Amino acid sequence: ERYFAFSVVWALKEAYSKAVGVGVCLPFSRLELSLPDTMLRPHTSPSKHHQPPRRAPGTITATLGGLEQREWEFELYHLDDTHVMAVAVGP
Repeated sequence: ERYFAFSVVWALKEAYSKAVGVGVCLPFSRLELSLPDTMLRPHTSPSKHHQPPRRAPGTITATLGGLEQREWEFELYHLDDTHVMAVAVGP
């Protein structure tokens, strides 16, 4: 479960850094995320195909260098019990 939580946070940070065009050159330690603990645990479901994103508008928030990134939205997909995919959309 700890590895899964790391994967979730990494995927979200990587999605943001790629969306702003700097990739992993962005110091991830400066990017703080706030999201419900339930998103940090694997999502099990009877159907493993095309799970809907686990988010609601404003559920995942980002702060970069102390400044909240209010115009950004995040989607988190739990593909299965060990894989996640994140999308960051902003201005």
